[in-house]
Amino acid sequence: MKRKMFWIIAVVFITSCATAYHYNYSLLSVERPPAASEKYGPAKIEQVADSLVARYRFGDSLIEVVLSINTEQFELVCKNKTDRPIKIDWEKAAFINTYGIRKRVFHGGVRYERKDEAQKPSIIRQGETLSDHVLPSENVNVYLYGSGGFTVYPLFSTREYGKTARLLLPIEVDGAVNEYCFQFKIGLAQ
Repeated sequence: MKRKMFWIIAVVFITSCATAYHYNYSLLSVERPPAASEKYGPAKIEQVADSLVARYRFGDSLIEVVLSINTEQFELVCKNKTDRPIKIDWEKAAFINTYGIRKRVFHGGVRYERKDEAQKPSIIRQGETLSDHVLPSENVNVYLYGSGGFTVYPLFSTREYGKTARLLLPIEVDGAVNEYCFQFKIGLAQ
């Protein structure tokens, strides 16, 4: 009986220590360099209506990006709308948190244990689409106690509700790098 009571108390204690972070977001703007704005025309931002989670679509004549955020990472689908290949340079990509601090990111093509190594760029050929996820390197840590697993921390805490953060994606076409900076506001989940 004492052993059973011990396990019940242990389970209640452990589960009560877990913190769930639930938030939504809204895409406020996508900043582009003036040269990209002139060359690739007006930009359009719209919320994807047929989705159960908040998703936003951004597009100009260079790219179309559908972006969503879950607890731990950004999920994006990037379509090349040109007749030339484009490149995303992951070494120059960054997450700028709600305090304005620039963080290194890595993407889905990189294993957790190699998150701090140099990353090859993603090439998107004409008319093709890249589906990937992006997360800050420092949010992934080796799990304690030597199990060989990893702990992935949430992107935001409850203290960051109502604040803005950014995801910087450098898109290169014909040798010219265009930094697309997605700015979004974090909100409390409904």
